[in-house]
Amino acid sequence: MGIVASLLFLGVAALPMYASAQQSAKADLVRERVTCEASLCTGPVMVFIHGIWGSRSTWLNPLTGKTWPQLVLEDRNFKDFDVYRLDYESKFFALGPQPKGSDIGRAVFEVLRPTLARYSKVYLIGHSMGGNLIRHYLVLLKASTPGPPAGPGHKVLEPYTHGIFFLGTPVEGARIAEIGKHLNPDPALRALLPIDVNDYLTFLNDAWGRADHCDQDAPIGVVCRTVLTLGKALRVYAVCEEKPFAVSGLPTPILVVSRDSATALDPLEAKCFNRDHSTLVKPKDTTDPVYDWVKVRVLGLPRQ
Repeated sequence: MGIVASLLFLGVAALPMYASAQQSAKADLVRERVTCEASLCTGPVMVFIHGIWGSRSTWLNPLTGKTWPQLVLEDRNFKDFDVYRLDYESKFFALGPQPKGSDIGRAVFEVLRPTLARYSKVYLIGHSMGGNLIRHYLVLLKASTPGPPAGPGHKVLEPYTHGIFFLGTPVEGARIAEIGKHLNPDPALRALLPIDVNDYLTFLNDAWGRADHCDQDAPIGVVCRTVLTLGKALRVYAVCEEKPFAVSGLPTPILVVSRDSATALDPLEAKCFNRDHSTLVKPKDTTDPVYDWVKVRVLGLPRQ
């Protein structure tokens, strides 16, 4: 039970792919603070999306009893932000079959799209699998409004060009999935396998695009021509863990998501912290270094 329990604590991130039996995916958009109820909102919005087997507890610091979204609500610098938390059903111990990754992605898309369509400035923060779901969402959003780079498909993505944050997201998979797949039949773990044996992540990465596809005059490190020829740069930031996680039953601790995998999209900026995969997204207060790093980039504050 030691390894299984440790994997449960990690909340390892992956986008599920295959399953012999399926169930409908469920997603829910939790309103942490919503001040704009109009059809068009001029203020910014921030959305938090957890990883596989995650929930509100993904963002919860057990010592303070507060979540990252709650800290945002208490931070006067974010007083003009609407804040949502997206939860989707993903259980470590499931009596029945789990939904496929494509079903989860579709459920996230159907829940997010009508709400976020009201905002002109959107910030997305995804932990682990949540980052891959953000990428899946934007691919679906672009694909649902086809057109040339300057056409409707480009316009629909403009609100998302301000800031997308991937926190410990396995862009190229994670080696720990090779252990996890033997302990849990959840199809999500199949999609977390390393990129060289992972057709899903290969497709998603190709659809998303990389910085080496940028035009010569594009800012270095900005992901360009992304999401099926977006035509406008997305401001993508990556946060990675430096601290391996001690898994009971294994001789050495394991780094859940490597720096190479977490930063494989060549983000505008990347920063690793001395945290493990779980504590990376559990800030103790608004002075927490991970919280502050994200905050500075969302608000465009001077770098220290």
